[in-house]
Amino acid sequence: MAAVDPAAEIVALDRAWEDAIIAVDTAVLERLGAEDLVYTHGDASIEGKPGFIDHIVNGALRFERIAYEDTEIRMRDGAAVLTCALHLETRDQQGHPGQLHFRMTHVWVREPDGWRLLASQSTHLKP
Repeated sequence: MAAVDPAAEIVALDRAWEDAIIAVDTAVLERLGAEDLVYTHGDASIEGKPGFIDHIVNGALRFERIAYEDTEIRMRDGAAVLTCALHLETRDQQGHPGQLHFRMTHVWVREPDGWRLLASQSTHLKP
Protein backbone atom coordinates (compact mmCIF):
# COMPACT_ATOMS: atom_id res chain seq x y z
CA MET A 1 0.00 0.00 0.00
CA ALA A 2 1.37 3.44 -0.96
CA ALA A 3 2.04 5.96 1.79
CA VAL A 4 -0.24 9.00 1.94
CA ASP A 5 1.48 12.25 0.93
CA PRO A 6 0.90 14.51 3.98
CA ALA A 7 0.86 17.70 1.89
CA ALA A 8 -1.75 16.22 -0.47
CA GLU A 9 -3.79 15.18 2.56
CA ILE A 10 -3.77 18.77 3.87
CA VAL A 11 -4.80 20.15 0.48
CA ALA A 12 -7.69 17.65 0.38
CA LEU A 13 -8.77 18.54 3.93
CA ASP A 14 -8.62 22.24 3.18
CA ARG A 15 -10.70 21.71 0.04
CA ALA A 16 -13.22 19.73 2.14
CA TRP A 17 -13.35 22.68 4.58
CA GLU A 18 -14.02 25.17 1.76
CA ASP A 19 -16.58 22.83 0.14
CA ALA A 20 -18.37 22.62 3.51
CA ILE A 21 -18.52 26.43 3.61
CA ILE A 22 -20.16 26.46 0.16
CA ALA A 23 -22.59 23.68 1.11
CA VAL A 24 -23.21 25.12 4.59
CA ASP A 25 -22.33 21.66 5.88
CA THR A 26 -22.04 22.26 9.61
CA ALA A 27 -21.21 18.61 10.36
CA VAL A 28 -18.01 18.81 8.29
CA LEU A 29 -17.10 22.21 9.77
CA GLU A 30 -17.61 20.77 13.28
CA ARG A 31 -15.51 17.71 12.46
CA LEU A 32 -12.61 19.51 10.76
CA GLY A 33 -12.45 22.59 13.00
CA ALA A 34 -10.42 22.37 16.19
CA GLU A 35 -12.41 23.10 19.34
CA ASP A 36 -10.16 26.13 19.96
CA LEU A 37 -10.25 27.35 16.34
CA VAL A 38 -9.32 31.02 15.84
CA TYR A 39 -10.75 32.41 12.60
CA THR A 40 -9.51 35.89 11.68
CA HIS A 41 -11.44 37.42 8.79
CA GLY A 42 -10.16 39.89 6.21
CA ASP A 43 -11.78 42.76 8.13
CA ALA A 44 -9.75 41.74 11.24
CA SER A 45 -12.78 40.39 13.14
CA ILE A 46 -12.09 37.21 15.08
CA GLU A 47 -14.39 34.27 15.74
CA GLY A 48 -14.07 30.97 17.52
CA LYS A 49 -15.50 27.77 16.09
CA PRO A 50 -19.13 28.33 17.18
CA GLY A 51 -19.13 31.92 15.93
CA PHE A 52 -17.58 30.98 12.61
CA ILE A 53 -20.11 28.23 11.98
CA ASP A 54 -22.95 30.60 12.90
CA HIS A 55 -21.45 33.14 10.47
CA ILE A 56 -21.56 30.56 7.66
CA VAL A 57 -25.14 29.53 8.51
CA ASN A 58 -26.61 33.00 9.20
CA GLY A 59 -24.14 35.47 7.65
CA ALA A 60 -24.87 38.10 5.02
CA LEU A 61 -23.05 36.23 2.26
CA ARG A 62 -23.34 32.79 0.70
CA PHE A 63 -20.24 31.40 -0.93
CA GLU A 64 -20.87 29.81 -4.33
CA ARG A 65 -17.39 29.08 -5.62
CA ILE A 66 -13.93 29.12 -4.09
CA ALA A 67 -10.85 28.86 -6.32
CA TYR A 68 -7.31 28.44 -5.01
CA GLU A 69 -4.09 29.69 -6.58
CA ASP A 70 -0.45 29.79 -5.47
CA THR A 71 -1.02 27.08 -2.85
CA GLU A 72 1.97 26.15 -0.71
CA ILE A 73 2.20 23.70 2.18
CA ARG A 74 4.81 23.68 4.92
CA MET A 75 4.87 20.59 7.12
CA ARG A 76 6.32 20.41 10.63
CA ASP A 77 6.00 17.87 13.41
CA GLY A 78 2.25 17.57 13.90
CA ALA A 79 1.45 20.81 12.07
CA ALA A 80 0.89 22.04 8.53
CA VAL A 81 0.63 25.59 7.23
CA LEU A 82 -1.26 26.12 3.99
CA THR A 83 -0.96 29.49 2.23
CA CYS A 84 -2.75 30.52 -0.94
CA ALA A 85 -4.74 33.16 -2.75
CA LEU A 86 -8.50 32.61 -2.84
CA HIS A 87 -11.02 33.90 -5.33
CA LEU A 88 -14.56 33.68 -3.95
CA GLU A 89 -17.83 34.13 -5.75
CA THR A 90 -20.62 35.18 -3.40
CA ARG A 91 -24.30 36.13 -3.24
CA ASP A 92 -25.74 38.52 -0.70
CA GLN A 93 -29.13 38.04 0.99
CA GLN A 94 -30.89 39.75 -1.94
CA GLY A 95 -29.23 37.39 -4.44
CA HIS A 96 -26.75 39.92 -5.85
CA PRO A 97 -23.46 38.37 -6.99
CA GLY A 98 -20.12 39.52 -5.66
CA GLN A 99 -16.47 38.60 -5.60
CA LEU A 100 -13.80 38.57 -2.91
CA HIS A 101 -10.06 37.99 -3.26
CA PHE A 102 -7.93 37.03 -0.25
CA ARG A 103 -4.47 35.87 0.73
CA MET A 104 -5.10 33.14 3.28
CA THR A 105 -3.14 31.12 5.82
CA HIS A 106 -4.58 27.99 7.42
CA VAL A 107 -2.81 26.19 10.26
CA TRP A 108 -3.72 22.51 10.56
CA VAL A 109 -2.68 20.43 13.59
CA ARG A 110 -2.66 16.66 13.98
CA GLU A 111 -4.84 15.63 16.89
CA PRO A 112 -5.23 12.02 18.10
CA ASP A 113 -8.25 11.48 15.83
CA GLY A 114 -6.98 13.35 12.75
CA TRP A 115 -6.09 16.74 11.32
CA ARG A 116 -8.01 19.81 12.55
CA LEU A 117 -8.00 23.43 11.42
CA LEU A 118 -6.59 25.44 14.33
CA ALA A 119 -6.24 28.91 12.82
CA SER A 120 -7.24 30.88 9.75
CA GLN A 121 -6.06 34.35 8.76
CA SER A 122 -7.34 36.13 5.66
CA THR A 123 -6.18 39.40 4.16
CA HIS A 124 -8.19 41.21 1.48
CA LEU A 125 -6.35 41.64 -1.80
CA LYS A 126 -7.14 44.43 -4.21
CA PRO A 127 -9.01 43.34 -7.34
